[in-house]
Amino acid sequence: MRLLDVGAKMKQQFSPSATALLYDRHAAQMYRTALAVLGNTQDAEDAVQDVFISYMRTLPQFTDENHEKAWFLRSVVNRSRDLLRRRSIRSHFSLEEATDLPADTKEDVSALFEALSQLPEKYRTVLVLHALEGFSVEETANILNAGVSAVKMRLARAREKMKILLKEEI
Repeated sequence: MRLLDVGAKMKQQFSPSATALLYDRHAAQMYRTALAVLGNTQDAEDAVQDVFISYMRTLPQFTDENHEKAWFLRSVVNRSRDLLRRRSIRSHFSLEEATDLPADTKEDVSALFEALSQLPEKYRTVLVLHALEGFSVEETANILNAGVSAVKMRLARAREKMKILLKEEI
């Protein structure tokens, strides 16, 4: 198939308004997830952008809204992992990104994100999706394409490691 034929096929099926609607619906959550995995705003923005480019190229069909949400989150987690592997990114979080917090809680948030950034990626991702984003264990397993028991084990290990790291901070 020639490149022009692929472009013509995309123009027939691609809808900018539908893509804008999907972006409005999922971009903020995708960004927060990517930021937690990558620890860097520019890379998190790149990951979200890359997922939407992938969406526009492939135009996957979704069975329902949960399938749609899972696809976008799974894609952004996978893209974030790719960026970590390829760029050897060192995780960090800047307090400048937490400007809407009261001054007395910035130190607590800083310690929390410092401890979170020290977790291995597989524990950090599970903890972010379950504890910070509010997904159930089953939803987290679906998003990460992992078993429920694996997610439960990662959560338990992540919590233990966070306890240890946060006690060291105090």
